[in-house]
Amino acid sequence: MQPPQKSTNVLFWRLLSKSKQISANDLIPIGKIVRPHGVSGRLKAISYSGRGDAFAGAGTVYIRGASGAVQDYELLEFSPHKNSFLLLLEGITSLERSEEVRDAEILIRKDELVREPDEFFWFELIGLGVYLEDGAKLGSITEIIPTGSNDIYVVRHENGEKILVPAIHDVVCEVDLEGGRMVIAPLEGMIEPDAV
Repeated sequence: MQPPQKSTNVLFWRLLSKSKQISANDLIPIGKIVRPHGVSGRLKAISYSGRGDAFAGAGTVYIRGASGAVQDYELLEFSPHKNSFLLLLEGITSLERSEEVRDAEILIRKDELVREPDEFFWFELIGLGVYLEDGAKLGSITEIIPTGSNDIYVVRHENGEKILVPAIHDVVCEVDLEGGRMVIAPLEGMIEPDAV
């Protein structure tokens, strides 16, 4: 069964996988297929996180092509390859078939994400309220900027001002995903006195 085409007037799409309904909200992008690798259906892929553990922990991956349609595939093989990864998916066994998924996005179920202790994913942090230790609200995280050494959280205050918060343990005291909040201890000079 082919999943329905994604249309602009539909908020989410559904696909049927192993008799279980999967919604767009259940999936998260983890990488992209770059190109075929060889003639037997192997695929060269990149991981958005730079690590391959999300691929390795997934039994099933979901491929979203240019049309927006999503198809599920069993992950048969996974291996690191230079600065990328090689995948072999059930049903993709030829160069022609692997060309059909070139540049497609790779998704997995959110509940299959592999994480380290105190590790959070961007999709979990966007929208969190950011508070000082005394309870004063600074604003909400609207964007995350990767910098190499640590991410920077862009916090938009109610007055429209942007506050840049480094994602380091010295600053971020607590992340409460269920409560929808992050508590920070700002570094000296990080926040203008009138921003709170």
